[in-house]
Amino acid sequence: PGVYLFYNNNELLYVGKASAKSSMGARLSTYFQYNHTDKSCRIVEHTDWRPWSKAPKYVVTIAVPEDFSFEAPALEEYLIATLKPPDNRNAR
Repeated sequence: PGVYLFYNNNELLYVGKASAKSSMGARLSTYFQYNHTDKSCRIVEHTDWRPWSKAPKYVVTIAVPEDFSFEAPALEEYLIATLKPPDNRNAR
């Protein structure tokens, strides 16, 4: 469990969380996939939604201990309220 932040260069775009029910890797794989051919990471193209206004270039992850997985939602809310990323609409 933990929190992830998507950046485009120096601009914070989005803050999200991986809950106790899914690992950080599983959560991020909904946004990105590893390309074995050219050993690169690609953005998963969603036809019905796109969580950010610009393509992210960097991902920062903040893990919380499994015993304290309940802290991930609180940390996410705090970071959204404090940093006000533009792509977190309605404080989600």
